[in-house]
Amino acid sequence: MMEGLIAAGLLAALFVVLWAKERAARSTVENRFRSVLDAEAEKQKVLGEKATLDREIERLRTDRDRRTTEDEALAAERRQNLATALDATRQKAEAAIAEAKRQAELKTQAWQTEYARAQEDLRRLQAELGVLTADAEMQSFGLYKPLYDFAKSTQYKDRLDEVREKQRAMVTNETAAVCPMQWEVSGSKVEGRKMIARQLKLMLRAFNGECDSIVSGVTWKNVVSLKERMQRSYDAVNKLGETQQCSIQPAYLKLKIEELQLGFEHAEKLNAEKEEQRALREQMREEEKAAKQLEKERAEAEGEEAKYQKALEKAQAAVKEANATERAALDEKIAKLTEMLAAAHERKARAVSQAELTRSGNVYVLSNEGTFGPNVFKVGLTRRLDPLDRVDELGDASVPFAFDVHAIIRSDDAPALEAKIQEALEPHRVNLVNRRKEFFRVPIEKIVDLVTLHHGKFEFTMSGEAVEYRKTLAIRAEREAMVAGRDAHTAAVIKVDEMQARLAALQKAAG
Repeated sequence: MMEGLIAAGLLAALFVVLWAKERAARSTVENRFRSVLDAEAEKQKVLGEKATLDREIERLRTDRDRRTTEDEALAAERRQNLATALDATRQKAEAAIAEAKRQAELKTQAWQTEYARAQEDLRRLQAELGVLTADAEMQSFGLYKPLYDFAKSTQYKDRLDEVREKQRAMVTNETAAVCPMQWEVSGSKVEGRKMIARQLKLMLRAFNGECDSIVSGVTWKNVVSLKERMQRSYDAVNKLGETQQCSIQPAYLKLKIEELQLGFEHAEKLNAEKEEQRALREQMREEEKAAKQLEKERAEAEGEEAKYQKALEKAQAAVKEANATERAALDEKIAKLTEMLAAAHERKARAVSQAELTRSGNVYVLSNEGTFGPNVFKVGLTRRLDPLDRVDELGDASVPFAFDVHAIIRSDDAPALEAKIQEALEPHRVNLVNRRKEFFRVPIEKIVDLVTLHHGKFEFTMSGEAVEYRKTLAIRAEREAMVAGRDAHTAAVIKVDEMQARLAALQKAAG
């Protein structure tokens, strides 16, 4: 057994020795070829990495090709969509432009129709306005209705002085403003009476000052409102005195209102008297002009009469000494001179007769449509030998257009004929305040009937030419039409330009 163990040990030792030698030999070989082995390993490693890179490159190439195909398809689809959208937008824009043009034309037509309708409404309203009654106008403007009917302005002045004297008496008698309450100041009735006296004085001073301002500024436009203002001032001043129970008396207010009314009516009466004086002076000037014309006509007729009489006497004297041939020529001359002398006699007689007939004259009927509108006529009187001289005076620079003559009626009693016609036309008078303004808004047939009734048949022109006015209307209508057409065209051009600009922007956005 021991030997076995020794043999086993020897074998083990031998194995260890052989193993050590083999390991040493292997280490020697490895050390000798280590660089070669490392290079080979590196080569295999590089080859493996290269293969991996090749596979990755191939994969990336495949992905690139696939994406390129997809991008090209997507780009083609987008281009097709954009082209479709652009075409649709273009069609829509063109349709919008066409619709805008159509709407612009429709609006232009509508504006023209509306303008014509507005003009017609304006003419209708003007006609309706022209036939308003005097009462309606007074309500509209709040015109003052006179309370007194004195014939002369001096009567108004006397009554006004009387009213003012009553006011002074009330102030002096301490009845204009009163205080029924007995007041004490620091237990003193005397001081209380002084306080109340000062209060009443201040109230009257304030009220009188306001009334003086109101009376001084009264006109036909504000007389009604100023009366109300005086009442409000009275109420306001009395309200200030409520604490002390001080008040201005209603009787004093009544006198102040009466002063306002009398002052206004006095001023109106003075103006009316001035108008009457102006009318009288105008009538006197008209009669003086007519008289001068008649005197001139008579003097010229007398001069012609004397000249023809002298020439006739000379021709008659020459006949006695003339031969047969000369006598024939002188006889013809004498016949002509006799005829001319008779005409001069007739002219002189007519002038003398006209001068003696103080009421003879011409009643004229005129219109001025351009200035006053349709169906407005002036009915007046002139004693001029040539009544058209008066017509020319009326149509001077004070009116924009000349008057048209509808009738000139010769009458031996022209004032009576004028008065009858104007009296019948009174409800149609344009100016209801100043009767010297002899204009009437009435159909011309009404005037024809009145003249026929009071005078008889006569020559009458039913319609006025109004040449300058109608030419003016034509020029104005032409100008307005040009402006309207130009404005409509400009609006349409602007609309089209806007649509074209929008289309260009859409095209630019589409690429």
